[in-house]
Amino acid sequence: GRAGRRDTAGEVILQTHNPEHPLLQSLAPGCYPQLAESLLNERQMLAWPPFSRIALLRAESANADAALTELSAIAEIFYAIDDLEVLGPVPAVMERKGGRFRFHVLFRSQNRRLLQFQLSRLRQELESRAGARRLRWSIDVDPQILD
Repeated sequence: GRAGRRDTAGEVILQTHNPEHPLLQSLAPGCYPQLAESLLNERQMLAWPPFSRIALLRAESANADAALTELSAIAEIFYAIDDLEVLGPVPAVMERKGGRFRFHVLFRSQNRRLLQFQLSRLRQELESRAGARRLRWSIDVDPQILD
C-alpha cells in the first residue's frame, strides 16, 4: 500500500541485502531530483521510454511449442527492419497461468510513426496466419508493466 495519507506522515521500511547500492542511497530524503535525473539519463543512453516507444505483444496458448514456433516466425518478419528492435519471443515472467503458456515479444523504436505502422502490419500477420489464430494475443502500446 501507500505510506501516509494526505497530512498524515508515513513510514517506509526497506529490507535489503545491499544497503550500499547507489540507487538505495539516492532514495534518502531530499535526493529525489538527483535520482530522477540519473534514471532519465540512463533511459536516454539506453533508448528506453520516454526516449523511445515500445509495444508488447502478449500471447498465450495451451501448446507452448506451437506458440513459440508461431511467435518466432512472426518476429522473424520484423527483425530486419531498420530502426525497429524486436526482443523475443521469450516466456512471460509468469510463464504458465491457468494451464496456458504465456510469451512476450517486445518492439522498440525511437520513431513513433514507424512503430505504429509496423504494429499495424503485426496485427494483420496475427489475424491472417492460421497458427496465430490459435493464440490468444494482445498488443499493448507503451505498456506500464512487462508482466
